[in-house]
Amino acid sequence: MAAVAALLLVILVPSAGAVCTLDVRLVDPSTLAWTPIAGVKTYQVQESFDGYITSRNYFIAAPAFHISHRASADTKISYIVTAMLDNRTLSVTPSLDGCSELLVVTLPADAEFRALTRKAVLPIVGSGPGAFGGRFKSSLKMISNSPNQKGRLIFHPAGSTAAATDPSMPYYLGSGVGETLFIDDIVAELGASGVGSLDIVPDPEATSSVPIVEARIINDTPSGTFGTTTSALYPFDFLQAPTLAVQIPEGQSRVNIGLRTLTATRAKALIYSSSGRLREFRDLAWPADYTILGPAKQIIGADLQPGESVSLFFDGAAMPFYTLTENRTNDPEVFVARPVQSTNVGSYVE
Repeated sequence: MAAVAALLLVILVPSAGAVCTLDVRLVDPSTLAWTPIAGVKTYQVQESFDGYITSRNYFIAAPAFHISHRASADTKISYIVTAMLDNRTLSVTPSLDGCSELLVVTLPADAEFRALTRKAVLPIVGSGPGAFGGRFKSSLKMISNSPNQKGRLIFHPAGSTAAATDPSMPYYLGSGVGETLFIDDIVAELGASGVGSLDIVPDPEATSSVPIVEARIINDTPSGTFGTTTSALYPFDFLQAPTLAVQIPEGQSRVNIGLRTLTATRAKALIYSSSGRLREFRDLAWPADYTILGPAKQIIGADLQPGESVSLFFDGAAMPFYTLTENRTNDPEVFVARPVQSTNVGSYVE
């Protein structure tokens, strides 16, 4: 981190006669240090982001501690450092207060981590000709959950890495909580066609929160509308991509496997026969900010027959999913491999 962390130092006052002073301090933006104490072999470092409602404890031998976190916004972290005295130590006999000190550090926002997490993503949207004289499209609904939410909607076409020239448009919901913005065909509204992913990115000076985002992916035909609704995903939840398991259905439906990468991502695909026996595996890799959607042969390089399955294990930050489309009506469903879900794109600490 290039920025130097601001800090507030509060030292717990030693009791009368105590001879243990740690002098806990920040020696660089990511390292705490303190004065070593004679006879002490272990130091306890207690770390908390919420004023010690919850905390994490580390036990180390050296009189220094590396802060390994990245934050998407300036974040206060509290540290209590305590010298742990061996029962057999006779050289110092301080009180507990005299051998503990508190340091509150402001961890500055990391620009790369902020860019990675300060957005929401619809991993699949599209626009184009549909079955039976219909049209395949993705309608977008955004509902404000705080005042003056503004930013950009950015479409990243499948089969390519995100670029600064990708189609985009501004959004603005400024009248207060509950305002709704509806776009009937978001990809066409952006002047694009085909399938891809959609980023919802707050402006740099705007609040970090994004509106509630939903997309309806539909095949709109003269005889009716067939489709499914999907919600936006938050990149922080996918810093380690979850496993995606896909089983190939019988002939009435077809499967496409999709992925929106956030960082460069590798995967191992394990392919199982209809009896559940592992028959082969493939090693795969994609660049950062890449969107892909296609049949199993295109994505993993192997044909899968009805009843067979594939499990994808990822190394990297990515949003894996698959679509199941009914052949007769082109009615699509989207299944996202979901970890524990966050609620918005505010202040995150890794």
